[in-house]
Amino acid sequence: MKTTLLLLLISLLSVFGHYSWCAPGSRTYSPFIGYKSSILNDFLADTTKKKKETVITSVIDNEKGGVTVKDAQIFDSGNQAGLINITIVVRDVETHAQLVKIQLKVKDSKTGKEFEPVFSAADNGFLIKVVPETVVSIYVTAKGYTDASANINDIKHDRPLAFELQKIKPSIVKIKVVNSDERPIPSSTVKVKSKNTGEIQTLIVKDGLTELSYDSPDAIEIVATATGYTSVTKNLAIETALNGKQYDLTAKLERVAAPPPPVAKAPVPAEKAVETKSFGTIEKGKAISLNNIYFDQSSPVLRPESSLQLDELLEVMKQNPAIRVEIRGHTDNVGDFELNVKLSRDRCQSVVDYLIQKGINANRLQTVGRGPVDAVAPNTTEENRKKNRRVEFIVL
Repeated sequence: MKTTLLLLLISLLSVFGHYSWCAPGSRTYSPFIGYKSSILNDFLADTTKKKKETVITSVIDNEKGGVTVKDAQIFDSGNQAGLINITIVVRDVETHAQLVKIQLKVKDSKTGKEFEPVFSAADNGFLIKVVPETVVSIYVTAKGYTDASANINDIKHDRPLAFELQKIKPSIVKIKVVNSDERPIPSSTVKVKSKNTGEIQTLIVKDGLTELSYDSPDAIEIVATATGYTSVTKNLAIETALNGKQYDLTAKLERVAAPPPPVAKAPVPAEKAVETKSFGTIEKGKAISLNNIYFDQSSPVLRPESSLQLDELLEVMKQNPAIRVEIRGHTDNVGDFELNVKLSRDRCQSVVDYLIQKGINANRLQTVGRGPVDAVAPNTTEENRKKNRRVEFIVL
């Protein structure tokens, strides 16, 4: 029996070589293994260079519609000398395919210092190096997927991490543009404005039906228009869930009556050219800018300092009672097109109202709001956009 035990110990020593179960640095072999631990498992855990991967899974709860794993707390044990490697891979929880287009934010929770993960071909993941006992916070996002985060408290050894994220099925908004008979209106237009981002999409709906997809919640304003029809505005709050949601929205437009033919007016004779002190030579069809007219921000309300130049135009019209004038308003291209057109038209009307109150006959005045259509400079800088925000008058 003693011979058998001795042969077993010699066999174990020949398998494990110089592996020591004693204090680090000792080369002494111990014939005693305690606490019922597996010799082979202990050996593999301490000698392999690759630690077992820790997986953080982030999925959506079908019933509650929320993320079940948002913040994982990881506590390390054991010690390791020198810098510690943290390797991060991000995968699809269902297909296990590695995600490439991701955003990683990694920082030291104690100091707030951010780390810059570097892709490691050897580890097929992103690598950061930290000193022992650093508290590391990791936040992972990928477009169209749930997000996840993890805290590693007082890290003490190399740590491979895998974040498994669930793909979110987008919510679908189906928009139908129909007439009063519920028939699709071909070649209608739908403008969709995101109230979260301010982004505006303009869609040409050829067959009366279009759809949009959303990966994240949003609140949108939808304006449906078509030539010869009234416009319709609708608002919609969009939610997202595991299986996505579908929203069906119908915009019913009413046909507008054709406007009556214009009544021919007797032409009013006007001089070919008029010399003025304030505006130089004015002539029929020539646009002249009123550079010193001011309005409240995004408003048609005239500011008091505008009266000086308006009075100059008033004087020209009084001295030349035969001329008729068109007031044209222009804006830059920032914001909704239709709102810009309306703002430019309302500002022109404010100018006309001023002149009428000062004694000019309304038949001598007309207004046109052009919005951003007739830009005089590219809307690429604030200086250029300021040039485009203007009021002009034209002798008819």
